[in-house]
Amino acid sequence: MELTKEQRTKKIEDAEKMVREAEALRTASLTMKAQYEKDLKACEEELAKLGTTPEEVDNKIKEVSEEMDTLLKEVEENLPIDLLRKMGKI
Repeated sequence: MELTKEQRTKKIEDAEKMVREAEALRTASLTMKAQYEKDLKACEEELAKLGTTPEEVDNKIKEVSEEMDTLLKEVEENLPIDLLRKMGKI
């Protein structure tokens, strides 16, 4: 079955529309990629200022959390809990 002139024109217009939509999607994707790369670089720079890398950050977080727990325990151990209870403050 041969297409009519109108059918052919419609198919061409539809194809052109799809090409424009695909180009717009590609442009948006490239813009988003550039922003994500910029954000990643900023994060990597911030991590470098903190003395770590993306690969080491999980270990560094664990290390800092353990250090905080130790310091909190020391603080709790050095608080005059009995005195505070005796004075009715806690």
